[in-house]
This record gives sequence, structure tokens and C-alpha cells, in this order.
Amino acid sequence: MSKIFKVKGRQVFDSRGNPTIEAEVFTKDNSAKAICPSGASTGTHEAFEKRDKNNKKYLGKSVLTAVGIINKKISAKLKDHNVHNQEKIDALMINLDGTKKKTKLGANAILAVSMAVKKLSAKEKKIPLYKAFFVKNNFKLPYPMMNIINGGEHANNGLRIQEFMIRPDRAKSFSEAMRICFVVIKNLSKIIKSRGLSTSVGDEGGFAPMIRDNNQALDLIVSAIKKSGFVNGKDVSICLDVAANELYKKNKYSIHSKKYMSVEKSILEYKNKGYASETIEFGKNPAILVVDLQLAFTDPSFPNGDMPMVDKATNKTAELLEVARNNDIPVASCYTAYDSLEDMPLWKVKAVRDEFYHGHPCTEMDARVHNPDYDFNFCKNAPSMFFLTPLTTFLHKKGVDTVIITGRVTSGCVRATVIDAFSHGYRVFVPEDCVGDVEDRPHNDNLRDISRRYGEVVSAEDCINYIKSL
Repeated sequence: MSKIFKVKGRQVFDSRGNPTIEAEVFTKDNSAKAICPSGASTGTHEAFEKRDKNNKKYLGKSVLTAVGIINKKISAKLKDHNVHNQEKIDALMINLDGTKKKTKLGANAILAVSMAVKKLSAKEKKIPLYKAFFVKNNFKLPYPMMNIINGGEHANNGLRIQEFMIRPDRAKSFSEAMRICFVVIKNLSKIIKSRGLSTSVGDEGGFAPMIRDNNQALDLIVSAIKKSGFVNGKDVSICLDVAANELYKKNKYSIHSKKYMSVEKSILEYKNKGYASETIEFGKNPAILVVDLQLAFTDPSFPNGDMPMVDKATNKTAELLEVARNNDIPVASCYTAYDSLEDMPLWKVKAVRDEFYHGHPCTEMDARVHNPDYDFNFCKNAPSMFFLTPLTTFLHKKGVDTVIITGRVTSGCVRATVIDAFSHGYRVFVPEDCVGDVEDRPHNDNLRDISRRYGEVVSAEDCINYIKSL
């Protein structure tokens, strides 16, 4: 029988440079060490971490008292016990403490010793540590969750969520999982740099860019996943460690900034930011608006025509339009074209100035979304479908109270049309899979802004179900 000869504790330093406990357990012929991990934030129901709060030498962070407990009390209690009887050894330490949260011995002392015992048991049996636990023959390592953006107590930025992580859900092996995480992290670094943000890291190794919006952090990760060639939510999932305890102190909340405020004030701020705004219901008489789904933006042979997001939006819009036409819902579509430079705004896009003339092939509507025998189609020469066009008259004659806006680009002509529709008093709905942009960030940012202020961001399926219900 492998009996414990002694247990020795010592103070070491963790990855943050803070003191923590290392325990070493000895038998006659072997020994094994384990270091207790320590978090930056502590949950209400977590076990007690014993530290020397009155020891100014280590700013109240030392663990020398807990080390002394290991060397005297725990070592004496475990002496001559079988190192392979993990359950009994853990029970001995728990009973020796006798408190619910391990306040007498310290959970950090108990955990360090417990881990060292398990490692020593595996060492004595000459087996890998994982085999010292009861596992099935088809044992598989779990998917890793990689901490890639830090906020909260882990970083000196404005993010309130503590850890933004990724999980490679479709990896076939642990090595493949690590490869996927590596690729996403490297692409995240490139995206952060391209947006003029710092790639410095927080306490736990994730990037800590100086941003304040949790949604912005999520958008960065989504962009990195897509840039890496993966599908968000399928190939790679986003996981969060919110550390909610850190958001609430003395009856005050800190959700959108690191400033704590009352419940009432926090709710008001939440509403003012548009997160909890009232929802708009579909009306009784809808119309579909199709913004600039012309070949200039949907055909790759033109300078602005190679936009994968717009291509997907065009296909989804086609599905919506088929249902709308079958149910006699008005459809208004537009294209952008000019007679000469004199009637053209000061576009900064060269391709617009060079090609967007009446009669040029780029001004033709994409056949996937255009039915000349049904749609009300017209030309516009400004971002909004409403600006100096017959659209308002058309909608008025049809008795329309709800507009469903599709097309491109989300941050440009779609947004302009949304704001004008809102200004005219229409109920505005934007199916997010029926609009597209050059890249993810302006697309997501503008949809979020639309949902906070001007209308509802929904799905094509939501709109289809609504139309079928009329």
C-alpha cells in the first residue's frame, strides 16, 4: 500500500503574478506537485480562498497562512493514508475544515492537496493522469473553449463581459480543435489591427482592445470566424463567461460601463440605448421594397458585383418576393442610374461615376428578384428610394402601412430608405437575410442601429409567415 508520508505546502506565483499555493504530497518513493488556480472574480457561491489580507508585504494577496495549515494540520491528518483512496482523503480534509465554504482551511489549500494526491496516485500506478479517473474505453477529450477577448476584471477596457470564448464544435480531434482556434485567433488579431485597435492582452491572454460595447466584441469574433472560413454557430460557437457577480454591487448594476448605478437608472439607461425599446407589430397592408438589386451589385463581372453577402440576400429576397406576388402584396423595386455627371451626386465610388448611366447593362435589375409584369420599378438617383421618386404616391394609392425593405447595401441605400420610410410614418421591417453589405461590420452595426431606433430587424421567414397569415 502506498502511504502518504507527508504533505508540504509553499507559496508560488500564478500566471498573473499573484501568490498562490503549491502542494507537494510524498510517499516513501515518490512525490507529486499541484498548484491551485485562482480567478480574478469570485462568484457568490464559490468556496473560500484563504489569503493574508492583513499582510502588507504582498498587498493582502499572500497565502502563507494557508501554506502553514497544509504543513501542520493537513499533513498530520493525511499521514499514513492510502494515496490511491482519493474519496477518503478528500472527505478527511472536508471534515477537518467543517464549514460549508471551506473557510477554516481554505479551499485553495484543500484543492492544491487534492490535485497533488491524484497526480501522485497516477505516478505510483505508472499511468497517465486521465487514466487515474474512471473513464470509458471510448474516452474523448472535451472540446476546448479558447478565451480570445477579455473584459470585466480581466482587462482595463470598457467591456463588462469578462470572457469572450470560442468552441470548435465540428473538430474531429483535439489537435484539429486547436488548429481551428489558432486560425480564428490569428484572423481576429488581423481584424483588430485593421480597425486601428490594440492587440494587447488581458489577464487571461485574450485580446483586450479599448472598446466599450459588448456587441462590438461579438462582431469582431463573428468576423474572425467568417474570415477563417468557418460558419458561426455551426463550425465554431461563441461562449461567454459573464461573471455576473461583478455586474452587481450594493444594490447597483454596471452593465454598459464600469460605473455602478441604481436598478432604476440602469433600466432607464438600457432603454435609452435602445436595447429594451418597444416592439413594432406588423400592420394590415404591407409592401415589399427592393433597393438596388441591379446587376451592378449582383453580377461579379462589374466592379461592385462581387459581394457574397449581397448574393445571398438576393436569393433570399427572391423567395420572399415569390410569396408576396402569390398573395397580391405590392412590390416596388428601384435601380440607380443617371443621365449625365450633372445629375449625379458627388459619389466617391469611381465605378458609380463611370458606369451608372441609363442604358448601361449594370443598371438592369437582377432577374432573380424582378418581375416586370408585376413589380412597380423605377429609377432613383440618390441613396433613398423615397427621395424625389414616385414611391410615396404608389404606397399611398395601395393603402400601405407596413414596408418590408430588402436590397443593398445595408449601411447605405437600405439605411437611407429605412430612415425615410420611418419619417413617412410607415411600420418598418428589415429581414436581415434579405439585405447585404460589403463586409460584416457595417452590416451588423447598421442593423443593430435600425432595430434600436427605426424598425424591427426580422428574418425572411418571419415576413413570409406574416404575409401568409393575411
